[in-house]
Amino acid sequence: MSINAINSQLFLFTRANKLRQVTRQALIALGIDPNSVSSEEEAQALIKQLLSQKVQTSQTSESKKTCSAESEIIARAKSLASLVGITLTEAQPLDKTFQDISDKIDSLSRDGDNYALVQECRSKLESLKEDYFYLKRNEGAVFAAMDFNANINKMLLGL
Repeated sequence: MSINAINSQLFLFTRANKLRQVTRQALIALGIDPNSVSSEEEAQALIKQLLSQKVQTSQTSESKKTCSAESEIIARAKSLASLVGITLTEAQPLDKTFQDISDKIDSLSRDGDNYALVQECRSKLESLKEDYFYLKRNEGAVFAAMDFNANINKMLLGL
């Protein structure tokens, strides 16, 4: 091993030792090499930046998921309807859509030719119904919680 290699290893070791153990662990947890930062302050700033980016990313993706859940179910229902050969109208409620798809699947099963397709469509329809049920149940829970908070606020304000 040459003198330069030893010096560079010693430099990296002393630079890494300037970091507190908690900071070093946080850097490692975030996937950053502790030797890549030169001071405790730089490490703290980097950790803060990465954590704020992760929070923003998770909030953005979470809001996208909740806003598009019903539209995703509608898109999946339209896809299933086209698979079984049904044309849907825009204003048609999902309950009616599910019933139309179910009726078409029943008529396909009476034909007896497409057993694999019928089974696949039935499982997709059941999955859609289940997702729609959970979506509506969660919507109801959110509205109930909002109503409860409104009543508490009224009581606190003496209204």
